[in-house]
Amino acid sequence: MTFSSSILLKTSMVVTVPTNPSEATFDQKNGELAWGCCYLRWRGKQLWVKSAREENLMLPALSNETWLRNCLQCSAVKKIYLDANLGKRAILIWAAIARSTKKEVWIRIPSTKQKNQPHFGVNRAFNWLLAVNLFFLMAPCLLLLIILLKVFTGNFGLTQQWCVNERGLLFQKATLSTGRKGLDFWLEKTGLANLPQFWNVIKGDMKLMGSCPNSLEEALT
Repeated sequence: MTFSSSILLKTSMVVTVPTNPSEATFDQKNGELAWGCCYLRWRGKQLWVKSAREENLMLPALSNETWLRNCLQCSAVKKIYLDANLGKRAILIWAAIARSTKKEVWIRIPSTKQKNQPHFGVNRAFNWLLAVNLFFLMAPCLLLLIILLKVFTGNFGLTQQWCVNERGLLFQKATLSTGRKGLDFWLEKTGLANLPQFWNVIKGDMKLMGSCPNSLEEALT
C-alpha cells in the first residue's frame, strides 16, 4: 500500500493513509482504517466514522479541517455516519465540514436508530405540502418580523442550533432569537420564534407534528 498525505474517498475502501504509516493500521479484511481514536469505513457512498476508544490520540482530519474538506469535496460519499462516542467537539467539526461539502450527517446512537415507519413516504409528502403552504402564507409576517428585529436590535435574530431528529439526521434548526431575555420570551410565547422552522420541515429535517428533535447535547446524553 502506498502511504501519502491524503485519503482518496472514491472507492469502497481506504487506499492511502496519513503521512506517518507507523501510527496507522489498515485492516484489509474489513476495509477499515484504524488511526488514533477513529475507524473510517466505506460502504458504497456512505462513510462510517467510529470511535476506536483510545485516549490522547486523534485522527489528523479532526484538527485539519482543510485536509478533510478537500477529501470529502472530491469524494463520491453522500452520507456520513458518526459514532456518538466521538464526542461533541469531533462531531461538530465533522458536521461543519460535511455541511460545507453538502454531505448528510447522521449520528448512530440507540435513541435515534432508524425504525421501519409505515407510510413514511406519504407522511413525508403530507408534511412537505403542508409546510410549503404555511411557509408562503407566513412569509410576509416572517419577513416583517426580521426587518423589525434588525431595526430595533441591530441583528436579524436568526440563529441555528445543531439538532438530531428521530431518525438520527444531524441538522441545524433555525429559530428567531435576539439574545434579549424579554424579547426572546415573547417570541417563544407567541410561537413566532419557530416560524423559520417551516424551512426545516420543507427540507425534511423535521416534522410539523410529532416528537420534537433533540439538541445535539441531549442526543449525546
